[in-house]
Amino acid sequence: MEQDPNRDLKREENFNKVERVPALSADQFVSPLPRRLFEWWAGFAPALPSRTDFDITQHRSLPANIFLIEVLGPGHFLYRLHGDTVADLIGRRTLNHEFSDENGSLDDRLLAKHMRRVATEKVAYQCFGDLAILDKEFINFESVDCPLENEDGIVTHILGVFAEVR
Repeated sequence: MEQDPNRDLKREENFNKVERVPALSADQFVSPLPRRLFEWWAGFAPALPSRTDFDITQHRSLPANIFLIEVLGPGHFLYRLHGDTVADLIGRRTLNHEFSDENGSLDDRLLAKHMRRVATEKVAYQCFGDLAILDKEFINFESVDCPLENEDGIVTHILGVFAEVR
C-alpha cells in the first residue's frame, strides 16, 4: 500500500483544529470528568498543586480517563500514567513513552509543543475537538491539562483528564 505523501501535513492540520484555551472557569467545561479535575486544580489558587497533592483515591471517577506527563526539561516529556479509556481513545499505549518538540513523530512534536506552553504559562488548558488526527473524526473529546509544580515553583508534571463527549 502506497503511503500518502501529504499524510503528515494532514495530521498537523487536524492537530491544529483542536481548540486549546486557557481554563478560566469550571463552567466552560462540557464534560463532567475534565470539570472535576479542573475544580480540584483551581482549588489551590493562587498557588499550583504539586504531584503529591493529588490522591487518586479522592477522585474515584477519574482513573480510566486520567493521564500524567512528567516534564523532563524544556520541550521534553515522559508519559508516566494513562488510564484505559485514554489508551482506547488515542489508539495506543503511551506508558513510559518519551516525546519532545524536536524529535519523534509529528504527533509527539505537536503535543510536546502544547505541553511546553502549559508548563511555561503555568495555566490549565481546556482542549476540545475531534480525533481526526487519529483517523477517528467521528469521536469528539474534551480534556484538561493541569500543571503541577514542586516546592521551588517548577512545573514537574502535567495532570490531565481526557473524555469522549457524546
